[in-house]
Amino acid sequence: MQEHNDTQPLIPAQFCAITCDNMRKLDVHETAYVIAQSFVKYEPLCKHLGVSFINMYDTCLSFIEQTYDDQLSLVCRNKKGNIIGGTLCRDLTTPVFFHKNSRAEPSAALLSQLMDMYFPQSIIETVARGEYVEIFTTAISASNSSKGIGRWLIETASSHFANRGYQFSITQSTSPVTQSLRTQCGFKVLGTIQYDDFLFEGEKPFSGIRFDYDKHKNKLFSLNKAGIALLKKSLHFHIT
Repeated sequence: MQEHNDTQPLIPAQFCAITCDNMRKLDVHETAYVIAQSFVKYEPLCKHLGVSFINMYDTCLSFIEQTYDDQLSLVCRNKKGNIIGGTLCRDLTTPVFFHKNSRAEPSAALLSQLMDMYFPQSIIETVARGEYVEIFTTAISASNSSKGIGRWLIETASSHFANRGYQFSITQSTSPVTQSLRTQCGFKVLGTIQYDDFLFEGEKPFSGIRFDYDKHKNKLFSLNKAGIALLKKSLHFHIT
């Protein structure tokens, strides 16, 4: 598939040196590295389960390689051209398979159960190619976090999907922080699974999961009364 190269300014003037464009072949490994590094440091499921950097890197790399021809994944670059973040996406009809990882199995099972409950295979089989985008993951490097880049990346991605003719995007969100960010960007919650209710092989692997909810106040919050959410967004208003 021909690569698109529709680089565009990502955020307002104070960050105008940052751009967002389609991932290129030469970006694949750097993008997987940046996203994996961010996930093992900040993403609550990875932190709670102790998923290693190399395992997360392999997962990101595998997803990119299997979905590259969809040309839906985007990267953010600083003024030097270095990748500082990205969003990994696929057409929902593009199959993706991952190698089993014992440490990450509870997380994979949770994501699978969430999709099966609220977006089952029977529905996916009726979806036409070019209709739904799945946002697999979005991450910004630690040195560029808390600057509003993540939200602008989501908005830019929505416009990109709409201009490609897609009607909807779906994503999973693992914390109240990212759920709030996505609802601010127009996503609607289809459903959730409470962490403390989820069973895997007869145990509750996410009971007591915690994460840094408010960096400014340095407070830790329990997620026992929160859960992972599946969200959906209409792209009809993002055509430019």
